[in-house]
Amino acid sequence: MAPETEHMLTALKTSMRILGWNNRDVERALGVSQSYVSRLLTGRLELRFQHVVDIARVLGLAPEEMIYFAYPALRKPPTEAAQRLRSLVGQSIGASLPLAPAPPSPADLESAASNVLRRLFGRVAQGLP
Repeated sequence: MAPETEHMLTALKTSMRILGWNNRDVERALGVSQSYVSRLLTGRLELRFQHVVDIARVLGLAPEEMIYFAYPALRKPPTEAAQRLRSLVGQSIGASLPLAPAPPSPADLESAASNVLRRLFGRVAQGLP
């Protein structure tokens, strides 16, 4: 598996976990069979761009937000091809994107922590590991 594919799979898994989604939740929302997302996220199924788009939308993200989460900064210096494309198009690729990710807001951090604690203590209250 290409390192870029592994990186995107990690970004998908991380965003799911942070936003409080598990594989089954995503499978239900996508209407796919049980274990499909698990096979996808472990690399047993080939990751396609449409998978990234579909999972992002299920999580409530726009596709470009998922890609930005995975790649928050532009490569410095840009590749020769990017430089050529910029000169031919007449604008900077990704010019509207900030070069560093914005830090999460206190409300986002509180929400993520709350989801984790709710899931953890819900399991403890039910006697689950």
